[in-house]
Formats: sequence, C-alpha cells, structure tokens
Amino acid sequence: MSAEPSEECRSEDVLREKHAQSAARN
Repeated sequence: MSAEPSEECRSEDVLREKHAQSAARN
C-alpha cells in the first residue's frame, strides 16, 4: 500500500468533510 492516499480516497474524504460541514450548518 502506498503511503500517500489515492486520489479516489482523497476525493471521498473531501466529500465526507463537505457533508460534515453541511450537517453542522443545518
């Protein structure tokens, strides 16, 4: 396994963070 996260994993993390922020706002 590579030390750096794959682009796909990074994208999922970003989406999850955005969802978390949206949920926090509501």
